[in-house]
Amino acid sequence: MKWVCADQVFDGCDIHDNHAVGIENDRVTELRPTREIPAGADIANHKGLVTTGFFDIQVNGGGGVLLNADPSVEGVKAICAAHRKFGTTAILPTVISDLPEITEAAGEACLAAQDMPGLMGIHIEGPHISKARRGTHKEDVLRPMDQHTFDLVERLRSNGLPVLITIAPEMTTPTQVSKLVEMGAVVSIGHSDAHVEDVSLCLNAGATCFTHLFN
Repeated sequence: MKWVCADQVFDGCDIHDNHAVGIENDRVTELRPTREIPAGADIANHKGLVTTGFFDIQVNGGGGVLLNADPSVEGVKAICAAHRKFGTTAILPTVISDLPEITEAAGEACLAAQDMPGLMGIHIEGPHISKARRGTHKEDVLRPMDQHTFDLVERLRSNGLPVLITIAPEMTTPTQVSKLVEMGAVVSIGHSDAHVEDVSLCLNAGATCFTHLFN
């Protein structure tokens, strides 16, 4: 067993001072005070905090790159590398509302890079969102759910890439939500000005997540 000794270790609930993490067969198997490490053990010392890697499901960019501005494999690689430095070891690169060709290019880049360490899929945030709650999204590219998005999601899912897609109920019908869910996409409700009845219909159709809850 190898031990990583640190000033502090975060176990998911508490921070422990002067503790060590035991690693066996590439898995964390034990946590104990540094003073209790057996003599002669294989030890690596770390100054600072040791924690599990974080998973961020909405990452628009990093390392000087925005996915919308550089929807390429190189852009995705730069974004993943930038966040990894700060402990986020898994991400969903996120493309916000844009022209169909930009959304498609971002999807194709993530598909081509899906074996890259840290890349867990793609988050398509818009363009099927409310103009009233668009935030930083450009108004002129917002539109109701369309076949282009269905075709893209179907291609990504059929090639094994996880997809999270943020929609607004007022721009997407429950039947369309069900269709996305049947493809294997995770449907999130966000950037929406919908009433509770419309949100409930989307939830009943299979939406399971919220983006920017209550905006």
